[in-house]
Amino acid sequence: MRVSLLLFAICFSFSSFAQNNISVTKDKTNGFDEKLLREKMKNDGLPQPVIDKLIAQRKELFAKGKNVEWTKVKKNSVTNAACSDMGAENGWGTWLGDVGNANSGAPPTWTPPAALPATPNFSITTGSGFDANTPGPNAGDPTIPFVCPGFGNASIQLGETCVAGCVAEQLTYPLTITLADTNFLYAYAIVIEDAGHAPSDQPFVNFSLYDQSGNLVPQCANFTYTGGPSIPGFYSVSGTGCGWAGADQYKPWTIVGVNLTPYIGTTVTAVITNVDCAQCGHWAYSYWDFLCGSIPLSSCSGSQSTICGPIDPNISYTYQWYQNGNAMPPPTGTQQCISIVPNSGDSFLVEVQQPSGCNFHMSYVASGSPMQALFTYIANGNTITFTNLSNGASSYVWNFGDGNTSTAQNPVYTYSAIGTYTVCLVASTFGCSDTVCKVISLTPIAVNEYDLFSSVSIFPNPVSGNLFLDFGNINFGKAEVSFSDIIGQTLFETTIPASGKQALDVSGFLKGLYFLKLKTDSGSVTKKIVIAR
Repeated sequence: MRVSLLLFAICFSFSSFAQNNISVTKDKTNGFDEKLLREKMKNDGLPQPVIDKLIAQRKELFAKGKNVEWTKVKKNSVTNAACSDMGAENGWGTWLGDVGNANSGAPPTWTPPAALPATPNFSITTGSGFDANTPGPNAGDPTIPFVCPGFGNASIQLGETCVAGCVAEQLTYPLTITLADTNFLYAYAIVIEDAGHAPSDQPFVNFSLYDQSGNLVPQCANFTYTGGPSIPGFYSVSGTGCGWAGADQYKPWTIVGVNLTPYIGTTVTAVITNVDCAQCGHWAYSYWDFLCGSIPLSSCSGSQSTICGPIDPNISYTYQWYQNGNAMPPPTGTQQCISIVPNSGDSFLVEVQQPSGCNFHMSYVASGSPMQALFTYIANGNTITFTNLSNGASSYVWNFGDGNTSTAQNPVYTYSAIGTYTVCLVASTFGCSDTVCKVISLTPIAVNEYDLFSSVSIFPNPVSGNLFLDFGNINFGKAEVSFSDIIGQTLFETTIPASGKQALDVSGFLKGLYFLKLKTDSGSVTKKIVIAR
């Protein structure tokens, strides 16, 4: 099963922020090497028409005397803060955090000085998990992964989950804009409660981008969301277990692009503000990630996929798609989504334009191998241990066939009753997914099978030479022994005495994961064996 993923982008405006003074030092560059810049952008995978537009913008800035490089930028003792640090893959970098209080009918008050962000108000999220308040109650409602798909292996969480109070959090980041940063992308996801108060007392989340004079950067760089009974673009979910009768609302990961070409050589400051209810009973929290340049997103090699550019019902976007640097003709090449069957290494890029001039681009690169969902399992009575063997996946959804699900990579699940169940695994990465199902029949465990399972010891594990099977003080007669690989192929079979201490030479096996099955008249048991070298 292949699925398409839709990226949303939305732009609003917000105002009022005072920025510290910033000192800058210009270098002595009077121009730029057009040939070198063209070669660099070509190597980055940009289509020729996009390169021509960026070069034209650069020439226009140079003609206006704005084409300069900055060697030193200082704000709060931070020098040359880079876009590569904003996504928190390498820790907090040059982010600064403030904690304060929400105030009824007035802006938040902050406790100086700003410092390195720390838990519980600020967190870096990693792994393949999902926000506990998502998905919503309706079929097809999206989730919020802890890490924004396609933006790296970490994201930022601002605010605490299900913790009420008059708490306000704020993050700031001064970014020195280079040519590589002009295609500035940021992503966010929000969970917010409807407190039922006046707007001035409701929880809210705000993002603002300021130039180095303290002015708001226009064009899709500023917005605010305030709690209420219905927020456009949000999904409602009730009964979240956070102690409030009102409905919570959430916005899944949304990607926004900003063209920062006019700010080359200067510093802009990103400010994220997260404020709980001013009456101390309701909360908001949010997730964030950042990227400059193109965003590499995986699609499935050799299989049909649908990839989409961002959409906003309030903004008239236009699109131009490129395949391997060549413009795709209309109508396909000018639609929001395209259906493709890519080969390994194929690249796709969509140039997004809107009336405000907030133009940006997003790229998609086919992965080197097809997506494949695969798993094995070991049954012990009603309890099943699943081993996930999927290729090319970053997230997983298990359906155990009894109405229960899991997003763990290798779950251990206990059924409430003996029976036959169809277990399905959906393995996904950004742009595609694959599904595999297996029928599992559960039978009662005999008492003597428990005796075999608890009596036999198998060691060492991992093993490189002799593997020992110790049956302790019980004689189970004879045991049929088999070794199989992770796809279920039997590699070795023998019969040994099922008593005392027995040795099996496994030095001839390649390193990896295997399954050892012992079968006696008293029952059977299967255990995982890791062979190391």
